Amino acid sequence: PNWMKQLHNLSKLTLSVRALRTDNLNHLSVLEALFSLTFLYRGKELDRETSAILAENKLATGGEITVPPNGFKSLKLFRLFAPLLPLMRFSTNAMQHLERLDLRYSMLEGLFGAENIERLKEVHFTSNYEAGKDLMTEAIMSQMKNAGKTIILHQ
Repeated sequence: PNWMKQLHNLSKLTLSVRALRTDNLNHLSVLEALFSLTFLYRGKELDRETSAILAENKLATGGEITVPPNGFKSLKLFRLFAPLLPLMRFSTNAMQHLERLDLRYSMLEGLFGAENIERLKEVHFTSNYEAGKDLMTEAIMSQMKNAGKTIILHQ
């Protein structure tokens, strides 16, 4: 993905969730005009190959996908759409201009640090969430609410 650095005017990008890796986020973070970034899986259920790739992507960086600090200078919208969203960690000062985070999933492994994104206004959750059964989603929504973020739950 070294060619990505040459796309200085790119404002919107949609990639397969298979490309959700810490190193790819590092490469993408230098795209100064990037306004919207989406990682997407089009199927309803994760196939074995994609599951293996997501697991490998996490293992390559200590079991989680890390959003780097001080990048994504223009990013306002970050969307993650997949049946399984891997453990994500937002570094201090990551995506500091982000205003909206959209998460669509059946299973969410974890999300850390997003509550500290100062300009983040809305977090949209689309899942098969059931109160009292999805403890990870409840914990993340609670963190976001405590940080003053607007939570929008779609089912």
